[in-house]
Amino acid sequence: MAANSKPVKAVFFDLGYTLIYFSGDFLKETFTSYLILADELIQAGCELDRQNFAAEFEKRIHQYFAQRSQDYLERPIIDILRAILTDAGENRYSDAVYLKCMEAMYRFTERLWLIEEDTHDLLNWLVEHDYRLGLISNASSAWDVNNLIDNHHLRPYFSTILISASEGIRKPDPAIFRRAAERMHGGRHPGCRHSGRSLRRHSRHLDFAAQRSGTRSDRSLREYASRRRNSFFA
Repeated sequence: MAANSKPVKAVFFDLGYTLIYFSGDFLKETFTSYLILADELIQAGCELDRQNFAAEFEKRIHQYFAQRSQDYLERPIIDILRAILTDAGENRYSDAVYLKCMEAMYRFTERLWLIEEDTHDLLNWLVEHDYRLGLISNASSAWDVNNLIDNHHLRPYFSTILISASEGIRKPDPAIFRRAAERMHGGRHPGCRHSGRSLRRHSRHLDFAAQRSGTRSDRSLREYASRRRNSFFA
């Protein structure tokens, strides 16, 4: 680095419960979305009991969530859907048909994700102060996350966006932090910070992951946000 160069400053944000929040009863509304998925499958030609399907889908989703919290691997949700339909003797259509049905499920919940009131102010402040911004989102559908990003006009702020559904790994696996830093900085690991709800839920794991990946988990942005609105990083 040249003597007169400024050190690179980079911040990687989470998306859900950091920049946006869910405005309804999460469990209730997601179950409703599973009923919508059932309706779409039935309309496509699958012979299903909508209530039983939704209950089985919810059960297997929760099993999958428990597994991925242990191994940090992200697997396609369509695999779960196909497994349920196979068990019911109804796995007869292409991925394109199933993905179209799943779009209706995700669109229902997307309308309930709202922008935090000072998200744009915070991101604008960081950009104006020469921070490079990235986004690392743990999510089982890249299609859904990309919709949320665009619905709330967030994409222009970020030079690097990683979604676990596309990467196959999740936070706090050190590899996803390392991968994000490499994409932003061309293989180098300058000082990066990660800000999001994971600071509260997985702070010990994030500190370990950040050390191994060459980034660091830092509360300074959370403290800055707290001066603006106490619950910003709740």
